[in-house]
Amino acid sequence: MKKRVKLTILLFAIICLSYALQPWRVIPSVQGLNSDTIYSKYSPNTPTLNGVIGEDWENANVYVSVGDGNIFDVYLMHDEDFFYIGIRASDPSEEAGDIIKIFFEEGDDGEHGSGSSDYVLTNDQEDYKAIDGAGIRWDGFWSSPYWLIFPSTGDPDQINFEVAIDYHTNRWEAEFKIPFQGVEGQNDKSDLAINRDDVIGIVISIQYSDLTYDYYPSGANVSDATTWLNFTFDDEAPTVSNVTYTPSQPGPSEAVTVTVDVTDSESGINNVMLSYSINGGVTWTDVAMSNTTSYSGIIPKRAEDTTVQFKVTATDNAGFTTESEISSYTVKTLLFGIDPLIFYVIVGVLAVAIVGAVIFLIRSRKPGAPPLPPPTPLQPMPPPTTSAYCIECGTVLKPEAAFCPNCGKKVT
Repeated sequence: MKKRVKLTILLFAIICLSYALQPWRVIPSVQGLNSDTIYSKYSPNTPTLNGVIGEDWENANVYVSVGDGNIFDVYLMHDEDFFYIGIRASDPSEEAGDIIKIFFEEGDDGEHGSGSSDYVLTNDQEDYKAIDGAGIRWDGFWSSPYWLIFPSTGDPDQINFEVAIDYHTNRWEAEFKIPFQGVEGQNDKSDLAINRDDVIGIVISIQYSDLTYDYYPSGANVSDATTWLNFTFDDEAPTVSNVTYTPSQPGPSEAVTVTVDVTDSESGINNVMLSYSINGGVTWTDVAMSNTTSYSGIIPKRAEDTTVQFKVTATDNAGFTTESEISSYTVKTLLFGIDPLIFYVIVGVLAVAIVGAVIFLIRSRKPGAPPLPPPTPLQPMPPPTTSAYCIECGTVLKPEAAFCPNCGKKVT
């Protein structure tokens, strides 16, 4: 009798473990703690849970073709009170025994989780959420050396998360809505207690009806938190500022360097893209910007009189994007360092000013004195005459005089 009881207990334990405990795996050695991080993106527009990951997930941050065999697409978003995880998992056949699972590691505060990962699985601190192909929800927590789980068919009031699942041709689509803070007094061991500024551990898994598994991240071990992903929440988009370009007036032989300052205080910058258009914004060409002291990118040289529009788009690791205003310049050959049109305008204005000044000066002159009469022609001068003197008394004699009128001396 005792042997039969022991055998029954052993058989029950094996069944429970085969369903709840994922097998231990030989995984590559981990150098320190896992450095891979996935980010949830804040959105006030949250999805409807109906087992269809559609347009209502368009604001989510998406990780495509990830995990073992690249079978998972993972959608992450959150609002003030809940976070949402959408999971597509490739599966060639629909089985009610298939289970989509999520494991959370939220640290140790001595009660039911501090909210930030410490990369150690602590009894009653870590959480488990799942749904199977039959639509049954599963909740649970870590109790070394395995996960203790219970279905919603047992006590649905103790499960405080929402989830929907449906099969689509060749894949499962499951949508989870999980509160940041669990409901006090309702099985807190299986409820999260985190905030939006926490970084927690996460593993996503699908258990097939034949008890095989696939994981995200690849090679994860649900009993070793150092192999898990970091999971955190981003509420803000990056900041783009100080967009400048040089040279300020490019010529047809000059490429243009665009520089910009980009910052993101939460998930960090994923990429910064420079986009330019030469047809009025009908089409855009993208150039990846590199980061030194600031981000920079180069627009190739363009022909004379080409107008180039450009903008900068920054994307952070949560999928938030920020786009700068559109700037533009027109390619011109400068004359003496001046735009040709401006140069010719300046020359024209100067010419008009000079002509106007000359006309003004001419018209403003005062009338002068009347002109002098022409000079009188010179008359011929008579030849000079020689005077004669009296040799006796020195009196001047007339030319025709025969005697001196003074002394009577005869003129000789």
